[in-house]
Amino acid sequence: MHNRNPLTQLINRGTRPIIKTAVAATMLGTFATPALADPPADGTVIPVFCFRIMNIEQTDADTDRFRFEIEVLNWTDTPADDLAIAIAAESDVNFFNNSGTTISDFDDQGGSTVSGNQDIDNDWSVDPSNNTETAIHWDGGTAIPNIDLVDIAAGPPPLNFLQQIDAVNATGLFPNNDFNTGLPETIDNGNNVRGGFVFEVDDFQAGETLSFNWFLTNGGQPLGTADGAGNAFGFGNVNLTWIDDGDFPGPVFPGLGNTGFIGPRPGQGQDQNPQAPFVALLAPDAAIVPLAPSSTDDPDEPVPPAFFGIEIGAGITPPFMNPEDSEEICVPGGCPISGESVPEPETPPLALLGLATFMGLGQGNRI
Repeated sequence: MHNRNPLTQLINRGTRPIIKTAVAATMLGTFATPALADPPADGTVIPVFCFRIMNIEQTDADTDRFRFEIEVLNWTDTPADDLAIAIAAESDVNFFNNSGTTISDFDDQGGSTVSGNQDIDNDWSVDPSNNTETAIHWDGGTAIPNIDLVDIAAGPPPLNFLQQIDAVNATGLFPNNDFNTGLPETIDNGNNVRGGFVFEVDDFQAGETLSFNWFLTNGGQPLGTADGAGNAFGFGNVNLTWIDDGDFPGPVFPGLGNTGFIGPRPGQGQDQNPQAPFVALLAPDAAIVPLAPSSTDDPDEPVPPAFFGIEIGAGITPPFMNPEDSEEICVPGGCPISGESVPEPETPPLALLGLATFMGLGQGNRI
């Protein structure tokens, strides 16, 4: 049985060392229109996305079980050798039976080849020794290369957006030299992307929300955390909701900067959707999901599709449903929680570009 009760109080966390180049301590994910990314910052760093839902499909109509395929991008200062996701406190649903797996030969949109995307096999696997009923870890494969956007933007001299785009293409990690934030389709065309991470969620019903925290790590340490340590492009929170009768729920964590969901509305085409475009973080195969009739449904009656909305908080960590997950991901002491007061570090973080985030969804369809 899933635990549907949110945590009633925040978990106190101890101090932990500054692990990578420090970033601004206040990282609140918000939506803006038009928007692209996660986390585009305060106008100094080009907008990109770090986490994308590539495909959602129903796998069992009787138990309302769904399968999710995701991709991650590494815009930090360090290669990533582990991906961890863990259920957040406000989630209505949980992972099914530690169901994480990978698709080794993964192409975007559940198998269809997309022009420009690199054909990078996912040779990672689920690490059961680190899994709990509320967390899944993938590791053991080829590390995801990094492109350090903060360092690129800093110069010297500080680079404008066009110069940053040229600098990203000059890294050699975009074989087609086609990275352009004005064309969201190109953002995941580089070698710093890895797709094919798969998990299942059981008993997911209309009106409910799946909420989880995610972290890229290296050598057992997260690439960024909510106390300002590391790099804010390496962690965040994802909320997915099955839209009920066209009504979007309010923000899941409004105190941390969430402002609401974006996605398709039942009965409206994507082009007519007042909240469209949303496909930069929620691919078409994930936004509108065909449903099969259950064993108690009339097989001759068509079942309307499920419409999913997304809300992503970049650079934030809400409370975990299971505190053990925090302790496993951030060793020692657990992961700092956004909004908690934390002790001042012995050595003040380096002053870098302010990354006060806005979160949103980019323009254009997969072609």
